[in-house]
Amino acid sequence: VYKQVDGFSSVEVSDPSVSCASVGLDSGCKTYTDSSTGQSYKYYYPDDDTVQYLYETYPEQISPIEGVTNEHFMVWMRTAMLPTFRKLYGKIEGDFNTGDKLVFNVTANFEVESFDG
Repeated sequence: VYKQVDGFSSVEVSDPSVSCASVGLDSGCKTYTDSSTGQSYKYYYPDDDTVQYLYETYPEQISPIEGVTNEHFMVWMRTAMLPTFRKLYGKIEGDFNTGDKLVFNVTANFEVESFDG
């Protein structure tokens, strides 16, 4: 079972400029606005200065409000039945025809120099 870290708290706010204290959060809380809905949140993660949370590692995929409760993350972390099973992150849906050209930009963020990879 995946759950947010103990001490995490978030509050929906109508005005992202409100103070942390006015919504009952610890000082040092941050603001997040969901780009798909426009909804703003104030949120607080404990030990944010010493711990790198999932949303900080993958900000384009995981919101700080979802964190480890993100559905894609939970599916990705499940143990596979077979050792050769490949887990796909997602699926592209659209009206494609044979011969259509799809272009993907891939950013590799893995350090490989230390093992000559």
